[in-house]
Amino acid sequence: MGKFVLYAFLLLWLASCKSKAIEKPVTTLSRDELVRAIVEMYTVNAALNINDISYRDSTYEVYLEQVSKILDKPADVIREDFRILVNHPDTLMALQSAALDTLREMQFHMPARDKIHIGIN
Repeated sequence: MGKFVLYAFLLLWLASCKSKAIEKPVTTLSRDELVRAIVEMYTVNAALNINDISYRDSTYEVYLEQVSKILDKPADVIREDFRILVNHPDTLMALQSAALDTLREMQFHMPARDKIHIGIN
C-alpha cells in the first residue's frame, strides 16, 4: 500500500509540474527577427517623436509596411506574430527587453549629434 501511495503522489506531482510549464508561442519569425521588428517599430516612433497614441495607431499600417521592407518579410506575417505575442505577455516582455538592450547598444555606439526637427510636432 505504501508503494501505491508513493507512486500516486509522484504521478500527481509530475502532472502538476507539466501543467505549470509555460507554453511558448509559435511564431513565423525567429526570435532575432521579432526583436529586430520591435527595434524598427521603436525607432520609427522615436524618429518621428510621435507621442500621440491615436496618431500612432492610425499610422501603424504605414510603419508595418516599412518594417516589412526592412526585414524582407510580409507585413501580414509580422502583424500576426505581434498578435500572437500579445497573448503571451512573458515572451513579449522578454523580446521587448532584448529590443531595448539592442537600442541601448546602438545608442552607445552612435556619435553625438544635434537633434533634427522636421516640423511634425
